[in-house]
Amino acid sequence: ERLASAVAVLEPMLGRNQYHGASVAEDLLSALRRNGLTVAIAESCTGGLVSHRLTEVPGCSDVFVGGIVAYANDVKKNLLGVQAEVIERHGAVSGEAAQAMVLGVQQRFGCHRCDGCGWPLWRDP
Repeated sequence: ERLASAVAVLEPMLGRNQYHGASVAEDLLSALRRNGLTVAIAESCTGGLVSHRLTEVPGCSDVFVGGIVAYANDVKKNLLGVQAEVIERHGAVSGEAAQAMVLGVQQRFGCHRCDGCGWPLWRDP
């Protein structure tokens, strides 16, 4: 539900599978900037790559507020507030865990948009 909501917000800003800048990250940052939004990233399997891609774009600090790489389950639980039950029942890389990570990073960073998987950002065209 939250992922569908995020897609509904970002897709009109970016266009479906249409990249206008040098990278998806550049397009995302531009769209966030145009809409007066900020973003934080909660990563796991990507190991910081999404945040890296965003910070490669000069001037990203006006919309990218930070991120947490929560690879270990204890980090997901302790820093992002993912309940142990969610990990045990659904798995550490499930949609449910990603959703909990998004809520946790949004609470920690207080930004407008958060991402718990970030797959479009590390897959340039």
